[in-house]
Amino acid sequence: MPDPKWLRCIRTARRPHDSQAAFAALEPLDTERRIVDVVDPGQELIALHAPPARLPARYEILSWEWWGESPSFDPQREVAYRLSERPVFDELPPPGDDGWRPGVKQLFFLYRPPGLSREAFRERYHHHTQTLRDDQPGIAKYVQNVVEGVVTGAEDQEHELDGVSELWFSSLADYRERYWSGPGVAEREARETGRFLDHRRTWGLMVRERVAPGV
Repeated sequence: MPDPKWLRCIRTARRPHDSQAAFAALEPLDTERRIVDVVDPGQELIALHAPPARLPARYEILSWEWWGESPSFDPQREVAYRLSERPVFDELPPPGDDGWRPGVKQLFFLYRPPGLSREAFRERYHHHTQTLRDDQPGIAKYVQNVVEGVVTGAEDQEHELDGVSELWFSSLADYRERYWSGPGVAEREARETGRFLDHRRTWGLMVRERVAPGV
């Protein structure tokens, strides 16, 4: 059985925001698998297909890790989520020799509406894939993550997080031009996701991904 998936969110500590410096300072971990997302400090791309980003960006580095036990972390700088992962499809080109993925990656931090149970959120979220390939042809890889636990030290809103969606695009052109398949699709998608998402609190980030063992 594979080790549980964790998401370590390292809060922004540099002013101005410098994700590359944060990546260079990232400490190695004794884990066989680790994927690092470097957060774009400007977040200009997010506004093309989602509400404008909340700036300054809350996090500068996101580290996806697989551990058999709860990882150690710095409660002053980090919040860690234990996740159940559901890969939906993957047609993404492999990373380069340096570990960097091509294209861009978009994350959504998901919050359910008031009154909706976690079980109902999970069921509706997992079933929200039937028309995705037709509606959003530019997505090359899609993974759903449901939050199963939060390491102490998180702020109140971080404790309430219900899930994280990972969307990869093979190229910037795919993200810009093939995000939606046609007119009216974005509006229909908003109505559908409104059945399990609180759009006022759900928010997104644009990142670049690097795959490397331990880093």
